[in-house]
Amino acid sequence: MAASVRSPAGRAGRLWLRHRIAVAERGAGELERKVQLVSAEVRRRKAQVDRSREQWRSACEEAERWMLRAGFVGGIDSVRQARTTPVEVAMTWTTTMGVRHPDGATIEPAASPDIGMSAAILQARQASATALRASVDVATAQSALAALDSALLTTRRRARVLRRHWLPRLQSQLHGLEISLEQAEQEDQARLRRVHS
Repeated sequence: MAASVRSPAGRAGRLWLRHRIAVAERGAGELERKVQLVSAEVRRRKAQVDRSREQWRSACEEAERWMLRAGFVGGIDSVRQARTTPVEVAMTWTTTMGVRHPDGATIEPAASPDIGMSAAILQARQASATALRASVDVATAQSALAALDSALLTTRRRARVLRRHWLPRLQSQLHGLEISLEQAEQEDQARLRRVHS
């Protein structure tokens, strides 16, 4: 058996150990409840990641089709000239069961003139913006899933350590202490009987 927990001697130790056992059982129960809640959220987020990926694939295919059309209509040089400047992405964060993770993102579009561009290039640009939005949604969903999955693993480990290691150790020590206290009481009673006889 692993090393015992340091507890006060005698009856005070029994009270101390009983209190520690009650706290550990309550803690394990709360951790197991958190595991259930976070597991449900992880399942929901996995489905969200799958939906986001599918939307992203579809948006990329659409953007690629419009880029090809724009290239056929105006030539590759017109597509190169229609490039935009970088965009800014700002993440919003939330907390679920004590786990901080991204909840969404806003995209600040690049400012570029639409003057003199063909309809195909404008459609390609719009389709590319939709694909960009979808890629940010995928990244946000994957990041949230990773954070929640990591927290779920940690919480499961903590609950398992409490149930399989800490509680049995405390209960074993309490059992040993109760046996020694009972033995001491029997010895005291035997001494008292000898004194009175």
